[in-house]
Amino acid sequence: MLALSKQTLSEVCNKQWTVTALNTASGAYALESARPTFDCEPDGRISGNAGVNRYFGTFVMMSNGAIEWPSSHMASTMMAGAPELMQQETAYLVALTKTNHIASLDNKLVLSNKDRAISISFTDTPSQ
Repeated sequence: MLALSKQTLSEVCNKQWTVTALNTASGAYALESARPTFDCEPDGRISGNAGVNRYFGTFVMMSNGAIEWPSSHMASTMMAGAPELMQQETAYLVALTKTNHIASLDNKLVLSNKDRAISISFTDTPSQ
């Protein structure tokens, strides 16, 4: 995996990414059928579907390649869903804002924290 920089961020943005693995502070999370997605733009805006609700927010790419989240919470729509999907959505959104590293290789993207205890793996979602 290659750590991204401000210059290489555009290579992963403007694509939709789908979660393939979600590791939270309390361990690996079994993903339900509605897998979260992640879309980013080179200016740091992000959006996606967290499983039930759409979410959006921003991150800042630091000069050392780290990322920071200006808010510890993502804004989202407020629809209700099945309890297991709502739990997955909460786990995903909490884990997302605790990441501070972004790396990519081929069609894979990984957001993680410094010690990799929290990591979210994505694959590039094919255009439809």
